[in-house]
Amino acid sequence: MRTAVSRARRAAIFAIGIAVAVPAAARADQIVTTTASPTAIASGQGLLAFSSYDASIDAYRLMISRSGRVEPAAVPPSPAPFDVDVGPTSSGRPYVVYSRCQERATPVPSGCDVYAYDPASGRENRYDASSPTESEVHATYWKGRVAFVRYDGSGDDARPVVYTRRARSSRPSERLPGVPDRRCLERRGCGPVTGTIDELELYGEHLAQTASTFTDAGLGRRMTELRLVDVETERSAQIGARGTGESGQQFIGPSFVAGRLHTYFTCRGDGGGCIHGIGGAYRYRYSTGDWAKAPTTEQLAGFDVSALGTFVQPLGPGGCAPAGAASSLCRIVERVPSPDYRPTARAPRTG
Repeated sequence: MRTAVSRARRAAIFAIGIAVAVPAAARADQIVTTTASPTAIASGQGLLAFSSYDASIDAYRLMISRSGRVEPAAVPPSPAPFDVDVGPTSSGRPYVVYSRCQERATPVPSGCDVYAYDPASGRENRYDASSPTESEVHATYWKGRVAFVRYDGSGDDARPVVYTRRARSSRPSERLPGVPDRRCLERRGCGPVTGTIDELELYGEHLAQTASTFTDAGLGRRMTELRLVDVETERSAQIGARGTGESGQQFIGPSFVAGRLHTYFTCRGDGGGCIHGIGGAYRYRYSTGDWAKAPTTEQLAGFDVSALGTFVQPLGPGGCAPAGAASSLCRIVERVPSPDYRPTARAPRTG
């Protein structure tokens, strides 16, 4: 599905590429396009969607790639990057949802509402679930159901709340579990939890969440978490968690394919935090609890998996600047072949 994005510098150069082949080496990756800065990416139902900065208007455009052709969606530009998701309608057609924000500040954005774009009709609609006074972000869609995050706080106490709602329903949005209010850590004690929900991905009754949290227990602990929520029963489980620090460790790109949840563990600040087989792509079969992984020290700004393929946006030398600085090398790449997953008995978790 998709990752959190950083704002580009005003001098960033907007560039859109054409699908070309990377010279044959260990991989035969295909470059889909280039962007001026790191971006959320989402794929499914035959298309890829992402956000790209256009320096000529000092704003971001929602872009669609389909059948090798990349073009702007027929929607107004945004002063802040789009966070985007692609899901199927009940008839299996692609449907694109996203938030348009006045400012995508960290940790709490402002002036954000949820919109939907139908590539078949070229029409955009604002969701009634959007509040006129609060911001909604990280929208995700699946066959008539939308889920999103609304922040009730500010600063270090963002208080993210996850909601879901049926499209065209007059019923109020339903609240779902998100960041827990309190937790106990082994050998550290118990304490309150603060943090943010960074991404959502909906698939049937399953809702995947990535979160950045701080548990104020003893010395405290900062973590990046992967959570799985049952939309019908409202049961929530932390299925992956790792401590974070200066290496910028983070789970990104939760994506569902054929009964499995995919994610990528990256270290955006320092790749040294992802050595010893910790970094790379993970795959979780939620019916059995089995894990597989494809370890690597490659650092990514974006990661998404669908029936269309595996799409990444590399960071570091030869790729995007980690801090979101202007770069002509922010490539969205289809990974060919897909990551080589191997079964592992160890879940991506720290105590």
